[in-house]
Amino acid sequence: MAELLRQLPENPEWGGFIPRILARFNPVPEQVVAQQPKRRAEDARIIDLTNRETDVLILLCERLYDKEIADRLCIATSTVKNHLSHIYSKLEVANRREAMRMA
Repeated sequence: MAELLRQLPENPEWGGFIPRILARFNPVPEQVVAQQPKRRAEDARIIDLTNRETDVLILLCERLYDKEIADRLCIATSTVKNHLSHIYSKLEVANRREAMRMA
């Protein structure tokens, strides 16, 4: 799928949508992954985040409030708080600042 998306010509009307999708794919071929050293524990924790948790973390790093994150993602503020709780747990941090530093 990623290879097909890379073959698409750039179209300014798409607003950079294709590169954002490609960023979600693992850009490293499988044979190279097998040769890479073990990931650090911090890296593994970041990778364990779901796509939506990653979206919330990215917006958190933009220093947005919960309500602003909810509006951007079209979800409830309570859902943002649930995602943040899961993020803190997975990253083994206690607050927003530590989560941003880990990211």
